[in-house]
Amino acid sequence: MLKLVRPDRLPARRTGIESAPTQVRVQFNEGLRTATLAPLVPADAAADAAVQAATQLADFGHTLVIYKTPAISDGRYLLATADSVGNEHRDTLNIRFPVPTATGKKQAVAGTTLAGNPRTVYRQGQLRFRFPVPVQLVAGKAPGTLTEDSVKSHPLRMPAEAALSPNRTELVVNIDTKALKYIEIRLDSTAILAINGQSLGLKRAVRLPVVDQDPSGVITGPIQTSVKSFDLQLLDEKFLLVAQLHTPRGAYRFDHLAPGKYRLRVLIDQDGDGHWRGGDPKLLLPAEPVFLYPKVLEVRAGWEAEEKLSF
Repeated sequence: MLKLVRPDRLPARRTGIESAPTQVRVQFNEGLRTATLAPLVPADAAADAAVQAATQLADFGHTLVIYKTPAISDGRYLLATADSVGNEHRDTLNIRFPVPTATGKKQAVAGTTLAGNPRTVYRQGQLRFRFPVPVQLVAGKAPGTLTEDSVKSHPLRMPAEAALSPNRTELVVNIDTKALKYIEIRLDSTAILAINGQSLGLKRAVRLPVVDQDPSGVITGPIQTSVKSFDLQLLDEKFLLVAQLHTPRGAYRFDHLAPGKYRLRVLIDQDGDGHWRGGDPKLLLPAEPVFLYPKVLEVRAGWEAEEKLSF
């Protein structure tokens, strides 16, 4: 049975705004794909970049968080948004960061945490440090040091050993150690800076015993395709994006996966412009092809699942 539906031509709608002394949270009725904040009065490129760097999409795109930084203060700003199908909207925001009162309850500042709260670390594993706010790395400085058995120490090399996540709220550290007992990682508070200047709580080092059993798994395999440009995505059971590879050739590999069920999806860049085009709200251009691998892939600890991908 075929059913006629109306195409979604309505842009995301702002449903609320919450102001606090250190941040403003803007809520929307649907998830945003992009959100660009700019001063209402045109500024130079550096000023525009500093304003945009103080924003973060959260809650699967339903919330835009605007942090108070030297680049953002009380005033009016222009917000440009686009939803998942490309509906665009422009809005003017009147941003106010309320001054905390002397009698107001002072909230504790959240610090840096270790994802999953591991008690051990696999000698070729991965650790994820999560920050309470987006951070920036100081150019030319190592984000921290790794010490093995209190004997051997070296700065974390980037990007081989450490890399910042795209949303700037996680530092991913890849471990490859010959330590016999334990490793210790100490992040450098002078090399990792919160965008709003708050403390990240990096004074204490993380010390973990080293184990030889890998608690994670791997999905890998050969790729057979004539497509020249595509994005290979790994999705979890809820079809949420876990990882993405751009045009891997010959083979693909997803490491350090938590045990569970996963799917593979391919976004095909048919016109070769470097990115996949979704649906056009004006119905002038068709969406580019999507290939969903039909098999559900199961990942188990210490296992490497091999699956050939053809499309």
